[in-house]
Amino acid sequence: MLQRSSYLCFCPLLISYVSILKHSSLTVTISSTGSSSLAFCNKSLAEEATDITKINYVQCNQYDGGATTSCPDGVGDQEFYVGQTYQGSVAVHNNQGDELESMDNAIFTIMESYQFYACDSPLDGIAGVAFDKINSGFVAESSSVFNVSSLWNESCVLDQKTSVGNCVTENMTSLPSPLETALAQDVESGYNTAKAFGLYCDYAATYDSEVDTVIPSRGIYFGGDLALNNQFYNNGKAHVAKQLNCGGENQWYELGINSIRVPGLNFTQSTTDLCSKCPNCYTDSGISWIALPLSEEFCNSIPNNVDELKSLGSLYMDLDGVNGENVTLALPLLWLVEQYMNGNVQCVGESGKFVLGFPIFQYYYLVFDMGNNTVIFVDLELSNETKNFIDNGGYASAGYLPYRALTTGILVFASCIIYLWK
Repeated sequence: MLQRSSYLCFCPLLISYVSILKHSSLTVTISSTGSSSLAFCNKSLAEEATDITKINYVQCNQYDGGATTSCPDGVGDQEFYVGQTYQGSVAVHNNQGDELESMDNAIFTIMESYQFYACDSPLDGIAGVAFDKINSGFVAESSSVFNVSSLWNESCVLDQKTSVGNCVTENMTSLPSPLETALAQDVESGYNTAKAFGLYCDYAATYDSEVDTVIPSRGIYFGGDLALNNQFYNNGKAHVAKQLNCGGENQWYELGINSIRVPGLNFTQSTTDLCSKCPNCYTDSGISWIALPLSEEFCNSIPNNVDELKSLGSLYMDLDGVNGENVTLALPLLWLVEQYMNGNVQCVGESGKFVLGFPIFQYYYLVFDMGNNTVIFVDLELSNETKNFIDNGGYASAGYLPYRALTTGILVFASCIIYLWK
């Protein structure tokens, strides 16, 4: 396992396992709203799968695994994969082995080389659920042998094993995102009316789980009309936030967040200018933390007495809604401070990025409506067990939240039940 500098908690999903036509492979993948690629770590699939076609593209993607790493001769990321791109039918199964849906002529990558958290056991790939624009690939000469080093520019190697570098960016082009394509085709055929998907993940249940385990049935993916008609959407208040139009093309799920407020501390900070520039403010299920554009000085000045934190109430975020309306999201200050102490909330300074990552699922079910360019945050009704976890578990049970340095974290996953267009 790679050692990383902060806790890595994700909203895993979405495929209990997949079969590439007649070849079945146990493949648990994580879902990421900050990626559009469908990619598998097991490179033996290229020989074992039937009726797949190698197409004239190769792919190199790099991911932020916690922080950019400095090298003597440059900087880069530690998380990446490179591989050949294929086209074929990908069937999606639930955890009982029942086929739920298939994506015909899906474009996907089989990794040739990787250093990637989505390939840490028991996972075997990533299913990106963002827009086509960021599913980048490179045209490859059909007669050439795939050359990993031609796509990944290595800056240095740490501890004789961890490569740090950057993907080549010249001559990139966009490839169709399998999920966005499937959603659009279902709307065009009349099978669905909503080009949307919803994600529910039980964040509290995955917190402090063990490495190399997948907790069953802790998350659910809803595709198409089901995203807007299920037990989570129907039982909570929906806050409809407008997605920013960045340069005329959608890429990530970017948001116009105008301010952060903590009324209990008489604190308000404008974030309008910050979020007017893309991509500074967005939500991403594939990022393991919430990043707030607050100074560390302010965050460290927040009281750490549990009773006082409860009395101070919540931190509020004001977002652009549809039709000129405003949307307000709330996160309890006690919970935020607990998460801050464990590295799952970061204070990145007033010029830093504003990122609503995986921990946001503790309080909201999220619908990504690609057809209407909105992100819908639906209030979750927390179970008694989850409330006790937040209010009384961990540090809170001692009455105080001790300040401590961030430690090297663990990789935390939850498998998800999947409902696709049914």
